[in-house]
Amino acid sequence: MIKPWFNAAMTAVLLAGLLSACKDGQDEEPAALPASAAAELSAVGSAAEDSAAAEASTHDSADPAAGSDSPSETPDPAALNFKEGIVADVQALDNPLIHSDIKELLDQMMKAMVEGDEQAFYSLFPNSESAAYFSFEFEGSPKYRFEEIDEGAIQKDSEGRVLLPVSGRVQRDGQVHEFSWAVYFKKDKEGVWHLIALD
Repeated sequence: MIKPWFNAAMTAVLLAGLLSACKDGQDEEPAALPASAAAELSAVGSAAEDSAAAEASTHDSADPAAGSDSPSETPDPAALNFKEGIVADVQALDNPLIHSDIKELLDQMMKAMVEGDEQAFYSLFPNSESAAYFSFEFEGSPKYRFEEIDEGAIQKDSEGRVLLPVSGRVQRDGQVHEFSWAVYFKKDKEGVWHLIALD
């Protein structure tokens, strides 16, 4: 807030000048202020202007975004303590649909994503076309944390695909998001199991 340019000292000087003018009569020219009073009035006015300018400068520097319409980026507090990794225990799964081949593929998938190893991830698919479809999972320098496998929801569909519900969190572009995937595995004609989809 800019302060008024006058104060009590200036008011007193002005009143003294007006009283002096009234004493001398209305037909005469108003009396000039004494030299000392005029100097004081000038000094006070100059100091007030300097103070107002300094306050305006301080206000501008304290809030550089004032008057700006651009929103500020607020970092996600969860991102500060986020730690990527694998918490889910694949080897502890006890389901007749989940054998050692599928456990190994799931382990390799999670490890590749946590380490950001795209080539290792792509190698789990039956062909490069299928792998390329899921390349977006590596966009934005993600950090993955795999937290749970819902063993009770594991199932096998009519096409012979085994579905495992996997959930966790991912930090991407400074923000943390939860994810919940249906991870599909299927055996090819040669009897080799592959990762075929994340849904």
